[in-house]
Amino acid sequence: MALGTSFARVSIASGLFSTGFTLVVVASVWAGVVHFFHFDQTFHAEAVSAHLMFRPEWFVTIVRLGGLTATVVTVGMVMAHAFILAFAAGVATFFAIRIYKSIASGTLTLSPKPPFLRIGASPRSERRINAGYTPAGRDLVRVYNDRIKITLETPGGSIYHNVFPEFFLRLRRVPIKLKREPKTPVERLEVALTEMLVAHREWPADPDGHHSDTSLLEHTMSVTQRLVDHLPEEPLARVIGLSHDIGKLLAYAAPTGGRGDGATWQKRTKEVDRLSAQVMRLTPEFWQLDAKDRHTINVLLTYTHAPDRMPRGSTTQRERDLLQAVRICDGVSTHHEQASASDHADDVDIITTMRERVVDVIAGLNINQVRDPDAHADGWVQPANGIALIQTKRLREGFFGVLDPVSARKLALRSSDNSPGRVHPATVALHTALGKEGLLIEDWRGFRPDMAQFEAKVGRVTFAGLFLIDLAELRKRMPDTVKEWGKSAYPIRIKKDSAKRDISRS
Repeated sequence: MALGTSFARVSIASGLFSTGFTLVVVASVWAGVVHFFHFDQTFHAEAVSAHLMFRPEWFVTIVRLGGLTATVVTVGMVMAHAFILAFAAGVATFFAIRIYKSIASGTLTLSPKPPFLRIGASPRSERRINAGYTPAGRDLVRVYNDRIKITLETPGGSIYHNVFPEFFLRLRRVPIKLKREPKTPVERLEVALTEMLVAHREWPADPDGHHSDTSLLEHTMSVTQRLVDHLPEEPLARVIGLSHDIGKLLAYAAPTGGRGDGATWQKRTKEVDRLSAQVMRLTPEFWQLDAKDRHTINVLLTYTHAPDRMPRGSTTQRERDLLQAVRICDGVSTHHEQASASDHADDVDIITTMRERVVDVIAGLNINQVRDPDAHADGWVQPANGIALIQTKRLREGFFGVLDPVSARKLALRSSDNSPGRVHPATVALHTALGKEGLLIEDWRGFRPDMAQFEAKVGRVTFAGLFLIDLAELRKRMPDTVKEWGKSAYPIRIKKDSAKRDISRS
């Protein structure tokens, strides 16, 4: 029995109806599987972050809302792209075959240099402002040679190794009491940023104590008020102030599980600027602003702490003035916060802890390079004179992990303050603790420098910021360790002219 096959011509209307019905069925099944098996968030994120995908504003708005409607729209958009690509590939293949046959038959020739091809590149192409506004997938401001590795875990347990393409991430907010409802898009964005900061009021301005024990909320509000006072006519001043460090909400974390004052905060990345810009682009209120304002905010946040990388030829004078103003206000606020750290230098609890542990810390230092001959010495011993010279900076670093995180931040323990004429608060606390323990030598042959910070020449090298420790007192408390130190291999000469110099910056 032979199998016969016959073909019938299908009308255009019937063909379109059949094709459309098939596509609707496929789209419905696809959207249903994605939605009911909870693949929707990942599906949305991948769709809006695809580099070759066209994302009109209405599509971005719908996907931002989430839900089944967003899934159906996303499926439709993906299928439309696939259809267009397939159609374009078919057309290209058809014309490629036609051209090949024409060349083979001699009916078509190509000149060696087609006049319609122009190859060239702008010398500023690597550092320019991207004119496109995409909420995910691509940064509005391109900053090359910056690699960011950060892992973010959401409350639902999902883990993302790169937060930038994730469109649906949202920072927690806490509603705040308002005197009146916001009237403009800028005011609505100000409220949104404030709610984010209030919801994370326990976040430190810097885990290393660069801002002493100031919280991110306190620091941000201080900078914002200064910026508003500095630029009273600038409508974006408050937004820039509120958001200039908001990336720290992602950059800093307390991975030990606690979020209280005793938590050990850590820095997951130093790229706070780019995170601040990304947090802003993930905020729905940001997209209600005028396009020029969005561009200005994005530029400011991306280059707040890296003005040298701002592409001068692609920015406006307004943006450069705003950047200078926010850096000035940020610097003034930071200076006041660092100065407040000195208020904690006489904290009774901190001094007590230092007194209890200072001998153990000294014992762990690399005196005379005994502990590690290949490392730099932390201090030197001169038994003949009955003194031990210890670098204040090394002694301060010895308290890393000894003091609790709150005390360390209060003293800005991990911050290297180089402000002229200012004594590091940890140096003041150490001076007090060593003095009360009877270990500190403050007068050397009639020479008494401020905060007992001596300068000495060890061998051929001059060291500033040295504590002179009574070796006899140390010998009473840890005789074996002092004996192990032995004698410095280098001659030591304490210089008496250091009183005229600023050697308090240790």
